[in-house]
Amino acid sequence: MRINDFHNILELVKQDILQSEAEYLKLLKVVGNNQRYDFRSQLSIYDKNPEATACAKFDYWRERFNRTVMRGQKGIPILEDYGTYKKVDYIFDISQTVSKNRDVNEVNLWRFDKEAHKDVLKEMIKTEGYEESESTLENIFSLSRLYGDEKIDNLMNELRIADEDRISFTKFVRDSISYAVASRFKLDYPMDKELLKENFAMLDSISLMSLGETVSDISGTVIDTTIQKSKELELKKEVLRGKEAGYNKIKEELEEVEENVLRRDDQERISENERIFRNGKYGRDNRENQGEYTESVRGRDGLYEEYPNPVYAVMRLNYLSNSEEQSHFEMLVDLYKEKKLTKHLMDTQKQVIEFMRAEKQKLMMSWQIENESHPQYKAMISALKEMTIKEVVEI
Repeated sequence: MRINDFHNILELVKQDILQSEAEYLKLLKVVGNNQRYDFRSQLSIYDKNPEATACAKFDYWRERFNRTVMRGQKGIPILEDYGTYKKVDYIFDISQTVSKNRDVNEVNLWRFDKEAHKDVLKEMIKTEGYEESESTLENIFSLSRLYGDEKIDNLMNELRIADEDRISFTKFVRDSISYAVASRFKLDYPMDKELLKENFAMLDSISLMSLGETVSDISGTVIDTTIQKSKELELKKEVLRGKEAGYNKIKEELEEVEENVLRRDDQERISENERIFRNGKYGRDNRENQGEYTESVRGRDGLYEEYPNPVYAVMRLNYLSNSEEQSHFEMLVDLYKEKKLTKHLMDTQKQVIEFMRAEKQKLMMSWQIENESHPQYKAMISALKEMTIKEVVEI
């Protein structure tokens, strides 16, 4: 799909939403259930599969969950921004996938526990210096206010909301954020119908986009923070129960793994340099004899010089340890317990090198770059790096 076609489809989607308050509420549910994606992607999910709850690319399902997309399923188009260029890609909901080996292969998605996680919301409010409520829905509304009022003010300035309408519009946006968050938590948030009707009538395609981006941003922050805080709570409980691989031990292991990755890479480079000195293959000048252009890692394309070997392994480690996705946290713990974490990181590094070798040639042809002296070469390498992180490291 061309980028222009993608934008044209979204314009039609927005027009459909503007015809009905019920469709707007349905959109808010999509926003809450798919907080990982930006508002444009959420509009596309709303259009193609409004019941979607866990979307990912084809390769992500295969490589990370041992699942594959069922035959005949159509992907949901999203616009990927790689900094220097954009392209339309496709994602699939978990309902469109099946286990590759036909075994029971449930994906453990994070779920809001009404009893266990209500204290998480209270703690988030207390951290901001305000008093929490015993009502979970009231706490969700409070978080929409605490996390969002500054951005709501900016939105009202952007849309030039009249002074006499600001109180009503602010409550409308807070309610929209709360509705999206509550949808992700499987709770029914009571929207003020009169307030909804009054403010929804003022929206057009442009203001809907601005409103949607604001609601998506704030609700995503509330949801992601809740997920992260709930994980921390679960870790503390696990340590208290004395289970294997307590939180402190995992943290120590992560620190050791990062050191081992760096140390192992240094050893590999030293060994490679010794081989180069012995066979004289790169003996043309001192710089090459020092191993700065090691072919076993960088090939003949300069990749090793651009990105030293351990960078992406460490980046993968940081991504898993800081991710707010429950599946990433569980993967990290499992790799640790099975003593496979270092191997996983080094395998990721190898995948990065292979990916970059293949994609660099494609990008050079696409950008019409013949050699490294081309004025656009560095910009292309930057785009390659961004694409590699999205496609290999952060999945």
